[in-house]
Amino acid sequence: MDSWSQAKLKELSTGLYELVIPVSRVLNFNTEAGYPVELKLTGYATARFLVDQETTDQFGDTIGTAHATGLSSASTGTNTYYGGIGNNTSIADPLLDVDMFQVQLNAGDSVIVDIDASQFQTGLDSVVRIFDAAGNEVAYSDDDLAPDENFVSFLSNFDSYVTYTNTTGSAGNFFIGISAYNDLDDPVSYDPTDTAGRPTGVDPSDVGSYDLHITVQNGAAPLHGTQAVITDAPLEDGTAVDLAVVRDQTQLDAYGQTSSLPNSDTWIDEWSSFWVEIYVETADAQGITAAIADLNYNTDFFTATAIEFGAAFADNGQAIIDDATGVVTGLSGTAQYEKAGHLKKALLARVKFESLEQDDVSIDFEDKFIGPHALGLSLSNVSVSLTDDTETTLLVGDAPETDLWAIAYDVNDDDVIDFKDLTILASVYNQNVLDTDSPYVWALDADKSGDVNFKDLTFFATNYGVSKGGDRDVVYPSNFLQRWYGKTTNISGDSSIDQVMDTALSIWQDALGMDEPLDIQLVITDLGGTQLGEGQITAVDEQGRPVAGIVTLDDDAAGLGWYSDISTTAFGGGELEGGVSYTADINSDAAGHYDLLTVLLHEIGHVAGFTDTYAPFESHIQVGVGGTLSFVGNGFEATLTDDGLHLDDSVHDGDVMNATLDPGVRKLPSILDALILQTAHETAASGDFEIMVGVNAPLMANLPLTGSDETVLPEAIQPLAPLVELAQVSFDASGSQSDPAGSNLPVIWNQVWNTLNQLSQGADPSELDLTLLEGLNEEFVQSLREHGLSIIESGEILGHELSELDPADWQLTGLDQDGDGDFDAVFSNWAGPIL
Repeated sequence: MDSWSQAKLKELSTGLYELVIPVSRVLNFNTEAGYPVELKLTGYATARFLVDQETTDQFGDTIGTAHATGLSSASTGTNTYYGGIGNNTSIADPLLDVDMFQVQLNAGDSVIVDIDASQFQTGLDSVVRIFDAAGNEVAYSDDDLAPDENFVSFLSNFDSYVTYTNTTGSAGNFFIGISAYNDLDDPVSYDPTDTAGRPTGVDPSDVGSYDLHITVQNGAAPLHGTQAVITDAPLEDGTAVDLAVVRDQTQLDAYGQTSSLPNSDTWIDEWSSFWVEIYVETADAQGITAAIADLNYNTDFFTATAIEFGAAFADNGQAIIDDATGVVTGLSGTAQYEKAGHLKKALLARVKFESLEQDDVSIDFEDKFIGPHALGLSLSNVSVSLTDDTETTLLVGDAPETDLWAIAYDVNDDDVIDFKDLTILASVYNQNVLDTDSPYVWALDADKSGDVNFKDLTFFATNYGVSKGGDRDVVYPSNFLQRWYGKTTNISGDSSIDQVMDTALSIWQDALGMDEPLDIQLVITDLGGTQLGEGQITAVDEQGRPVAGIVTLDDDAAGLGWYSDISTTAFGGGELEGGVSYTADINSDAAGHYDLLTVLLHEIGHVAGFTDTYAPFESHIQVGVGGTLSFVGNGFEATLTDDGLHLDDSVHDGDVMNATLDPGVRKLPSILDALILQTAHETAASGDFEIMVGVNAPLMANLPLTGSDETVLPEAIQPLAPLVELAQVSFDASGSQSDPAGSNLPVIWNQVWNTLNQLSQGADPSELDLTLLEGLNEEFVQSLREHGLSIIESGEILGHELSELDPADWQLTGLDQDGDGDFDAVFSNWAGPIL
């Protein structure tokens, strides 16, 4: 429209108006075929409308009548409203009109309010206030520009912009009030619950229409994943805020700074105390003038107990520890010198965390899980101010990947390692993680050997008496963090077993579109014969979809050894496709060995449900001509082996779910594999099935012919022993054996053990003679020392030294070199438990 000057507005009758707008415009554009089109629009646009001063106010004036925006923590986004101030004749003075809007915010969520009117010259000089559900004002804005409105002259701007973050620690409703500026410059807020008694002084020229934009954001979403900081790389742009998790405070220079982000500890246990340090740095200005942040944590695990500010910042006195909700709010500091945080990491503050009585990290015996857990650390409500009010891009780093582990030796979770835990250890001594249904075996096999043996017992002895809040730390085997049990006897490649497992889990997660990877416990043992591995489902979710399982691998890959490198170099390099068999270069390390990644992918496929023992999978199996089994889905069909566990390689050659594997071959999951499993999962979610767990599905090796052309027959396969019920354990130490030092100890041990049994079964300690339990710790340690464990001094064992001992060093009467001796025989010559 060239001009609005010719527009005419006239009243046809009371309250009825007609608006006539002249139109003269030429539009030029091209069609999809490329032909030019010119449209000449001329004439008039006419609109007739009724004006009712009682009803033109679209939005309520109080909290009770506020317009519900529908925006909430569960329904985030932006809503736009078109309204006006000064058009409500239902109140005594229409100039005191308020438009009220309601949003819902969880703790940490933010609401952004942007009102545009002045820039459109509507006349409105707006004021925005935000109230909580009780009517308390929590935020205010007058004449503030939105970040993207720098083109608007500040001197002529009367619009408003405000951001508010819910820091109350709980969810609630909040109300946004839009009103006109009070010319009396009265800062007193109006009562949002009542239209009466509102401050006067609004000039008629300061009311008018507006465009209102309300945005609700979840707290964590915009604050994480924006930066991948390499600790020794200098910051080139923006302003960074990062976390570090350390057991001991980081040593800083006199200005409270360090040249690079400190390395976080890789892991802690549930009784640890540690510090979370918050660092700020900028590359966009000469320094940081102030910074503020909230630190969130998992309050179930630890309690924040102390706050210290760095030398670079003075505490503004706003920090509050709210352990009930797991947040330290208002970590706010003002810089103490001009160039604080300029191209260096300046410590804003550090928070100490301790494990108090109410804190706990339990061992999950059902899922055989002691860790790792996530600490639940994150930053929210972060704000950093720079010198000269310099604008910057705020980069909030992800939380450190510090793992948290439960105390394996505190089996009964009473915050002390004592005789009750020893009783449990004794009940599973010499048991194997695969051959028992006792959940304690998985936790107490701390050295991940696959058995609860003398090495585990010795570490237990070292930690006897350690408790939460005590002055001793728990000592662990050097491979405690290893995520698999057992050991391989023949493996080559540059990738660790954990790395290969992570890769395999990630491949399946992507292929199946899973939110989380499967929880797989890996066990390495001697399967015997030509069996390379087997997988079994151990848990399903509420919809019947597998979520956890056990994968077992042969320790030496049927005698040919494992190849563990996840790189594709040996198989031609580049990106490999699923459903294709790739043979390793004859000169590579992969040649002649079984590919660990392929076998793990195969077995994880079984855990994901590719087995006829998984009822939703089995429901799709149909028997064809000649007894051929097929998996039939929606629009596809796949031929299975006779056992219903694998894809038939005569039809689906090269698939990772074939029943056998050649050495030096790598395979990845195919589209067909993913389609089959997704179909089974959808069936599980929509049906009612009895899901069997603990049933194995094996993968067999295709061994090359030997000189005699003999191959191992399937009958030679040695299956694992079946699961057995945990038997009642009893001890008979009535023999007459003596230790080499000549001290006859069986009677002492019998008395001690009987006392422990009675205590563990709930006997009243006041009715028992507990004096015999006193003073045995040193005797126990002395007995170990006399039997060859010379590294034990003053009741302590250095875990890294112990882990390097040769089996020949385990010389105790009644115990053979492999740690497989009878438990009774071991203790028949020992001084007794550690107390």
